[in-house]
Amino acid sequence: MNLPILLLLNPMKRILFPEFVILIALAGFSTTSVVQAQTVSPKRSARAEGGEPKYIEGKNGKAIEFSPQAAMIRIPAYPELRPLEGTTVCAWVKPTVESKGKQTVFRIEDGGDRRFMAIGGAKGIWGLWFGLGIGGKYTEISADYDPKKLIDGQWHHVAGTFDGKQMRLYIDGKKVSELEQQGKLAPGKPTIGSIGAYNGRHEPFNGGIDDMRVYTGALTDEQVTQLAAGKAEPVPEAIVGHWKLDDNLNNEADKKAGAAK
Repeated sequence: MNLPILLLLNPMKRILFPEFVILIALAGFSTTSVVQAQTVSPKRSARAEGGEPKYIEGKNGKAIEFSPQAAMIRIPAYPELRPLEGTTVCAWVKPTVESKGKQTVFRIEDGGDRRFMAIGGAKGIWGLWFGLGIGGKYTEISADYDPKKLIDGQWHHVAGTFDGKQMRLYIDGKKVSELEQQGKLAPGKPTIGSIGAYNGRHEPFNGGIDDMRVYTGALTDEQVTQLAAGKAEPVPEAIVGHWKLDDNLNNEADKKAGAAK
């Protein structure tokens, strides 16, 4: 059972790190998760490459429509986006094509230390994919899923988590796959990330992507279900990257970082 935890720091014993603010609250989060400090220097918004993004009606507000010809959305490299103890990557997607290959939802391409999420086909499987560099080894988990259930004209919530022991995949708040893999995530190199494709429109997404998020630590089953049900944000203090894609490419995590100055 995950019980709410409140960490109180004695002001006389706080350790101050230049350019960082220690977050002190963690409620209902995986016990192996770490809420990392957030940099107080924002400017981590995404940018479009290869054209202007096409905004459409999304699950929440606006979203961006992707295709092999559409603009790719690039995310600047910053260390908080690559937590080491665990992570959660999630988004709302509305795919329109049953591709033979993978379609990028989110990716930081860094060789064996990459972090990515995709839908599509590979290795005789069509479904959801999630990959991370863990303990010096690249590990990938997939969930075989009927494409007709994803390509149905509706928005679907997809999520991948890792808590230091298990990788898990969720579609619409339901766990669809899990894999035991212990270790820490590799910090990797300061590599630019992307939404909707990577490295020059490779493995492009076809359809809409909305509300792209990255957390430090693994959301619990219940917390993923809450997000998919549109309920209140379960652990806002753990978000390290949040692109709503509402007619802009702003990183909502910057608001928190800016307020901490």
